[in-house]
Amino acid sequence: MTTGRWHLTIELDGVRITADFREPIVAAINRLQAGVPHASDREDILSWWQQNAIMSANCQAGNCDHVVV
Repeated sequence: MTTGRWHLTIELDGVRITADFREPIVAAINRLQAGVPHASDREDILSWWQQNAIMSANCQAGNCDHVVV
């Protein structure tokens, strides 16, 4: 797991997934990393990534607007 100021990153099945810390999927990522996942967390995270792959890649590259003022 990698954390950043506004992001949380996890690698699942060879895929690097980055989410803004305000995304609801972060709860599932945190549970998985803590070793207490819900039964569907892994699949939910991968599904979220499939729908948000471009945003995830932009966050990884630092090309996002997830700035809190």
